Amino acid sequence: MSASASVKAAKRNAWRTALARRAPAVVAVVLVLLGVIAVAVRLDAPSDGTVVSFYRTDGVVVDVPRPIDGPGLQTGDVVIGIAGHRLADGLGGLTRPQLGEEIAYDIMRDGTAQVTVRVDRTDPYPLLVAGWGNLVFVFALAALTTALYLRRPEEPSTTPLLMGAAGLLGSTLAFVAGIPALALATGGPVLWLYNLCVIGVYSLAWGGGLAFTLQLPQEDRGLRPRRAVVRVAYAAPLVLILVWMAAVAVFAPNALRWFDLVYAGTTALVAATLVTVGVLGILAYRRSRNPLTRSRLRWVAGGSIAAGLFGIAGWHLPELVMGHQLLPSGAIGLSALPFVAGIAVALRRHRLFDIERLANRSLVYVSLVAV
Repeated sequence: MSASASVKAAKRNAWRTALARRAPAVVAVVLVLLGVIAVAVRLDAPSDGTVVSFYRTDGVVVDVPRPIDGPGLQTGDVVIGIAGHRLADGLGGLTRPQLGEEIAYDIMRDGTAQVTVRVDRTDPYPLLVAGWGNLVFVFALAALTTALYLRRPEEPSTTPLLMGAAGLLGSTLAFVAGIPALALATGGPVLWLYNLCVIGVYSLAWGGGLAFTLQLPQEDRGLRPRRAVVRVAYAAPLVLILVWMAAVAVFAPNALRWFDLVYAGTTALVAATLVTVGVLGILAYRRSRNPLTRSRLRWVAGGSIAAGLFGIAGWHLPELVMGHQLLPSGAIGLSALPFVAGIAVALRRHRLFDIERLANRSLVYVSLVAV
């Protein structure tokens, strides 16, 4: 081989290596940008002041974060038609109303009724009040994983952790912004960007979490997964939800029921992924003989368990027993912070990812200690 050919081959290999290192960061930025764009489009579009909470075959159940005085929409109303357009007949098709325009909503509230709703800009404040805890969690996780990745991008565990955190951040931004009932009637970017984030981006986030669990015990050669297995882990949640979406499209009577089944499938997928992650973690812990690996797994698992118990004690159990949550519903995302803290403590005390210096230098360390 000539010297020029060797130089060209070396340049190609260097380019491929640089691309492989930068690709995860690029994908992570895209996932977050999708969430930012979805929020921007949502806030710019006309709104009826509602957020869709549940889908039914005949309509959608809405929340009204900031109800107005008078006979307008209320939380718990079932919207079945907007300006004469029945939602059960299909999504989209209604001409986008102008700001300040008043349109008629057909609803179910102790029987069928019709109310007049004024179209206006979205008020972000009540949406932030309802979801600030979720935002605190995803921003804390994103800050931690970004610092980890920037310091050691070659560390196998940092890449899936970055992907998972970026997917959670992008999807949570869209989820907190919500989608108004009006968007179902008008269709367009508000509807599809929202669902792209809360279904597609959210599924990719759980793929990152699954890959993170596989790549965490790196000190044990016998536990290191093959690259093909890691790739399958990344793609599995998204592929499964796409298959489910195609399957339910065959027998769903309309688009509303299809969305209802897709969201139910997403919930089931998350539950299955959590169980899989737990099983993989237990197997890795039992098979490992490396003290550092076992210490990593204990701290991450301990943070996850503490997060679950915090959520049950502060929100779910009181609601079942007393009929109301013990802590504000908007703060429920804070229950996941022990998971982030578990990674941070493992980082500082047990050299998670073998970069103990990060614990003393990163902004994440300071913010997590404050939390």
